[in-house]
Amino acid sequence: MFPPLTFSRGRLPPWRVGAIALGAVLLALALVTRQTETPPEAHVVPLSEALDGSTFALAVPTAWLGAPAIGVRPRDRIDLIAVRPGDRASGYPVAYDLRVMSSDDRALIVQIDEASAIAVALARSSGMLLVPLLQSAR
Repeated sequence: MFPPLTFSRGRLPPWRVGAIALGAVLLALALVTRQTETPPEAHVVPLSEALDGSTFALAVPTAWLGAPAIGVRPRDRIDLIAVRPGDRASGYPVAYDLRVMSSDDRALIVQIDEASAIAVALARSSGMLLVPLLQSAR
């Protein structure tokens, strides 16, 4: 018979008992510290605090846009042009130098002043579509 393949009913050597106990303590300590860790939370600034003074946030639904605002990121600057489709097509600028606050597939949220917000609302109420023009960062 080979000694490593046989099982004896004898006691475990003290060093094995100590190694098993140490492993159990380390495993329990790892589980406890893992559960108490909290992931660092990102500092989220409310939209109202991100706006400059005397400005407003306007959510422009993508259904109002005559062209998609692809590649627009927060802090980009855009202009809005109102266009009237059809036989008597026309267009005019309604808002200049708007700062993009956020953009997704449903809406484009921009920082806008009062006069430009009124111009956008009037253009939309007359059935015009808005075309965003992305300004160069240079």
